[in-house]
Amino acid sequence: MLPHEKTHAGPKVDRLELLRATHANLSQIFLLYPDSDNEIGRALAAAAPPPAAALEALDGDGNPCSLRPVTGPIVDRVVALFADKQVLIADGHHRYETALAYRDERRAAGDQSADWVMVCLSNMNDPGLAIFATHRLLKNVALPPVDEVIDRLRPAFTVAEQGAGCAPSDCAPAMERISRSSGADKALGLYFPRQRRCVTLELRDAAVAEALTTRGLSPAQARLSVNLLAELVFRDALGLDPDRLEGNLDFVKSVHDAVTELEGGDYEVAAFLGATPMDEVRAVAERGETMPQKSTYFYPKLLTGLVFNAL
Repeated sequence: MLPHEKTHAGPKVDRLELLRATHANLSQIFLLYPDSDNEIGRALAAAAPPPAAALEALDGDGNPCSLRPVTGPIVDRVVALFADKQVLIADGHHRYETALAYRDERRAAGDQSADWVMVCLSNMNDPGLAIFATHRLLKNVALPPVDEVIDRLRPAFTVAEQGAGCAPSDCAPAMERISRSSGADKALGLYFPRQRRCVTLELRDAAVAEALTTRGLSPAQARLSVNLLAELVFRDALGLDPDRLEGNLDFVKSVHDAVTELEGGDYEVAAFLGATPMDEVRAVAERGETMPQKSTYFYPKLLTGLVFNAL
């Protein structure tokens, strides 16, 4: 099982307390497996007669979700097809590490009931699976003047200002374009709410990213938009250590949410990026490396509450 994102101690403390209190998995770990031929999907679809849905619900975005039990020989067939599959954690890194800690804790007490964990497995090649970006909001940090920041950005990026005096909503269309772009485009956006200035950034040359390997990043890591943001924008242009921003960094999943937060006046800068392509996520994970926290937002999300796994 391959993780792809870093975790933090705080969330794992909460999840461990929840496991101790309930002795149950209350939500699934979201796992991805490679299956470009959809062999597993076809095997499940061949189960006849199609089982009736045991549960049906709509998620917060109106997506229909259904739960159907599958029994009989098809189960053995599907299990066999997974025998050579390497799985990647899409969502639930903290839950997975907490499940391992809880397993070890229970084993030390002579109890092996926590040796299993509930997961949902999805084909990473499924066209219905999407990866969106997670944007960053920085607060309580001292920044250089915006003009100085832009000067520092120019060696690495083509910088375009969207007009002075921009309100957050004025900047939103440009940031939406970046958010919807492929992460392969390596476009970034910055909004400075106190100065009401909005800029977009396009990487000048792939060699700029490749040069990040001199800072200890692997070639797979150096290509990631989140690391371009961390190294070239946060570290080089803003003068901030990206490894020491945990208490100063908030995450939002959409430009609309970012605009709402920025109108509150609590932030010094917002950073927007495009989604990380699946092949880049997989390349990092297969090297045994991890991306920065909140590098990916897999969609659709799994509903919590359809299934509980009582250990």
